[in-house]
Amino acid sequence: MNGAFPLCSNLTIVEEAGIPNLSNVTNMGSMFNSSSFNGNLNEWNTSSVTNMADMFRSSSFNGDISKWDISSVTNMSRMFFDNTSMSSENYDKLLIGWSTLNTAARE
Repeated sequence: MNGAFPLCSNLTIVEEAGIPNLSNVTNMGSMFNSSSFNGNLNEWNTSSVTNMADMFRSSSFNGDISKWDISSVTNMSRMFFDNTSMSSENYDKLLIGWSTLNTAARE
């Protein structure tokens, strides 16, 4: 999924299509870099992902991703760099949700 949707304006996540099977995905780097969208991504299985660098960089994403399992992630550099759309409420939720996980970076 590395670089899957960069520079997409008005990207639409079709929730009726269901939750995608991401169980084998390890690289989500730059996935939504410079994209404009909002959608429910909170139920995505991110437990195998090791790279989320630049994932939401310069995007206008404002969603709750606090349920993501980031325990395998080793690179989150610039994940939200220049993303000015995320609300304090959603950012607080993800910090609280992720603070309880044992992550690869902490080991």
